[in-house]
Amino acid sequence: MSSEDPTRNNLSNSNLSKDMYCNEVNDNKGELEEVGSSDCKHVEDEDFEEFVASEESVPRMLLLKWQQRKEVVCFSLVGHHVNQQQFIAALQLLNRFLTTSPSDPYLLTKVALVQLQMGDVRGAQKTFSDVEALALPTSDLSILNLVARNRGLLYVVSGDLSKAIKEFDDVLARNPEDIVSANNKALCLLYSQQLFDATQILENSMYKGPRSMLNEAVVLNVCSMYELLSVNSGAAKKNLRTWLTSHGPDDFKTAPLRL
Repeated sequence: MSSEDPTRNNLSNSNLSKDMYCNEVNDNKGELEEVGSSDCKHVEDEDFEEFVASEESVPRMLLLKWQQRKEVVCFSLVGHHVNQQQFIAALQLLNRFLTTSPSDPYLLTKVALVQLQMGDVRGAQKTFSDVEALALPTSDLSILNLVARNRGLLYVVSGDLSKAIKEFDDVLARNPEDIVSANNKALCLLYSQQLFDATQILENSMYKGPRSMLNEAVVLNVCSMYELLSVNSGAAKKNLRTWLTSHGPDDFKTAPLRL
């Protein structure tokens, strides 16, 4: 019989879930991550104030791009507030979006993630239930994956890591490049004392996934796992730094490597 303190296990699961939903709440919706500037070149030399003041004359596509950029900035602010544990401010920003898009499952999910950060588990469960009621049934894979990730997080909070892993596996079966689910599954494996498997999951996600999906949270987690393995962790992290130099985004910070 295990002599481990169950309170300690619950605390570990709580910290684990925070690692998970911190990573996800900072992500913008997929359609906002690819906003480019190619459609805006013809206004680069114009006066910006005149451009903003005359929205009626702006082509619809161009105006949509600027609206998307505004959302990207706002979601970045939400992530900043969450990282600073300013949860009320984060919720206030999200609620501003909900006034115009009350049925948006992505926005509602972000609200639930912030509620989890605040410790409002019941509130998060209610919000996640609202997401499912609004989104299901559907054949949209992105929505199915969103709902499965939400369920996985709730299983993590309740301490049922095996069911959480199943939900994240379902997502990865539909989309092997879902870096959030790969990260969450790896953390579940880590806390299930399957450190080697957890490390392999994150390594495969980094090395085989698209460059745009690489993020500092995943690099930090895999470096922490290297240190836990304590077998040539310095060499492993140096190899990772070399790979990041040639394959990572140009603005990728290497601080999480802790070299």
